Amino acid sequence: MTLASKFTIARIILAPLFVVLAAIGFAHWNLWAAGIFVIASLTDMIDGQIARRYNQVSDFGKLIDPIADKLLTTAAMVVLVSWGKMPCWVAMILVTRDHVVNSLRVVAAGKGFVLAAMKSGKIKTVLQLIAYVLYLLEWQWPANIVMVGACATTIWSVFEYVGANLALFKQDRDCKKAFILGFTDKLVLSYLVFYLTATGALSAILAMCFIGRDHVTSALRVTSAADGHPLPVRISGVIKGLLQLVTFVLLLFMQNTLTTVLVYITLAATLISAVDLWRIAKPKLKS
Repeated sequence: MTLASKFTIARIILAPLFVVLAAIGFAHWNLWAAGIFVIASLTDMIDGQIARRYNQVSDFGKLIDPIADKLLTTAAMVVLVSWGKMPCWVAMILVTRDHVVNSLRVVAAGKGFVLAAMKSGKIKTVLQLIAYVLYLLEWQWPANIVMVGACATTIWSVFEYVGANLALFKQDRDCKKAFILGFTDKLVLSYLVFYLTATGALSAILAMCFIGRDHVTSALRVTSAADGHPLPVRISGVIKGLLQLVTFVLLLFMQNTLTTVLVYITLAATLISAVDLWRIAKPKLKS
C-alpha cells in the first residue's frame, strides 16, 4: 500500500470516529470536532500531492479517495443536522448533488468516459469545508453566509456536470433512464434520513451508516464500470431499499419498540448489501 493510500485510509477512519465522538459528547467537544475535521480535510490535500509527486497514483487510490471524501462530508452533515446547527434542507441540497453526479459518473464510466473534476465542484467543496468548520466552532452567522455560497455553487455544479455531458443522453436513450434511476431512490431515502436525524428519530451514527453505504457502493460501481465490469443490481440491495423505505416512513409517524427493531434490522440489511456488492466487485477489480 502506498503512502498516499495510507493518508486516504486515515481519512476514512477519522470520519466515523468523528461521528462516534460527537454522539458521546463531552466538554468543549465542538473544538475537538473542528480539530479532527480540519486534520481529516488536510489529508485530502496531502494524499493527492504525494500520489502525483511520487508517482503513487493507483487504481486502489482512485477507488478509496472519493469514498473517503464523501464519508468525511457526510459525517459533518449528519452531526451538524443532529445538533440543529445546520438545517436539514441544506444537507438535502448538498446530498442531491452528490447522488446526481455519482449516477452520472456510473453511466459515463459504462460508456468509457471519465468525468473530469470541474471548477464548480472544487469551489463547492472548499466552501463546504469552511462552513462545516465554522459551524463546529459555533460561529453561526459566518457559517450561514459561507453555506449560502456552498449551496449556490452546489446547484451550479449539478447543472455544469449534467450540461457538459448531455451528449451521453443524446447518443443513447437508455443512458438517460439509467442516470435517473441511479439517483432517484437514493435521493428519497437520503431526504428521509436527514429529516429523521433533524427530528431526533435517527441518531447521527445510524444516519452515517445509511448514507455512507450509498457513497461506498457508488464508488464501487463507478470503478467497476470503468474497468468494463458493470455491477448488477443485487437482491440484497433491493431488500435494503424496501426495508429503508418502510422503516423511515413508519418513523415519520411513530417511534416505539417496533420501529426501533425495524431500524436495526434495516441497518443490518444495509451493511450486508454493501458487503455483498463488495464481494461481487472484488474479483472484477482484481482482474
